[in-house]
Amino acid sequence: MEDMTAGFGASGDYVVGKRTATVLISYEDALEAVRQGDITRFQPRIQTSVRRRGFAAIKYILCGPPPLHEDLVADRDLAFCMAACPFSNDDILHHQVLQTIYRKLTGSRFDCPRYGTHWEQVGFQGTDPATDLRGVGFLALLHLLYALTTPRTAHLIHDIYKLSHDEVQNFPLCIMSINMTRIAVQGLREGCLNKWCNHGNQVVAVLNDFYMGTFLRMYHIWKHERKTIRDSGFVLQDVEKYVKKHPAMVLRTLEAHAHAPERRRSPSPPNVTMSPLHPEELDEYINERYPSTDDLDDMPAEDISSKNFFTVCKDDGDDNLGNLI
Repeated sequence: MEDMTAGFGASGDYVVGKRTATVLISYEDALEAVRQGDITRFQPRIQTSVRRRGFAAIKYILCGPPPLHEDLVADRDLAFCMAACPFSNDDILHHQVLQTIYRKLTGSRFDCPRYGTHWEQVGFQGTDPATDLRGVGFLALLHLLYALTTPRTAHLIHDIYKLSHDEVQNFPLCIMSINMTRIAVQGLREGCLNKWCNHGNQVVAVLNDFYMGTFLRMYHIWKHERKTIRDSGFVLQDVEKYVKKHPAMVLRTLEAHAHAPERRRSPSPPNVTMSPLHPEELDEYINERYPSTDDLDDMPAEDISSKNFFTVCKDDGDDNLGNLI
């Protein structure tokens, strides 16, 4: 018979018999642990902007987005360092985040093995999630953790997870999420988010919202246009083109979706509570968090950017699994 004695292991994990339950971690705690760690060691690997030459460079200078404020450079570099950080089997935080993602998605009370086909259930490509993180590294896991543990986004990610298991419209959730992170990071690199980072005086938080807004855009297209895995490459191209051209709409739509009345009426995912906003408060809240382009265009000239964004380079590695990653 299996030993059913229960207690806390040396690492603080809860143990029942031979099964372990890692203490779940929130996005806020994970991000703070990253900030307190040695993440800056990846700084030599990061590329924070797109290299432009000739006419493209001139266009960007004259018509491109405003430069990021100097006091936000460190926060921007943190985001790129997290994307450059590979998954490490020797890092307890990495394991804690990975197990939290699995258990939040599946509802499991216990951890799963580090390797195995169970990872395909939540939408990784194979038996080892680490092999799918190329290009966006640990940031991809943090983004998914953010989606799952933040009240304003937990409903959305669970809706997306449900759609990913549809009999006809199924797709690998985690692979799709990694692509949303890739698009968001490239948008940051191209300067598409500078205006809203400057407005909110933060980068990582805006990047998180842009990731979720991009995921919302993909979800809306996939669900309502009845897309399937065979359409994935075209959907990703269309989503990437749209969100880079309309970042304000992406961010504002996410806020509207997060606080929509039907969100408050529908059952919450486990351990998620959402403070409602009354309809008359919603517009004011959205306008304060992410002003429209017209509102920002009323700012002084140094804070104004063109509505045109010039995509000059594209991430490679889009060929596997129907162009999903």
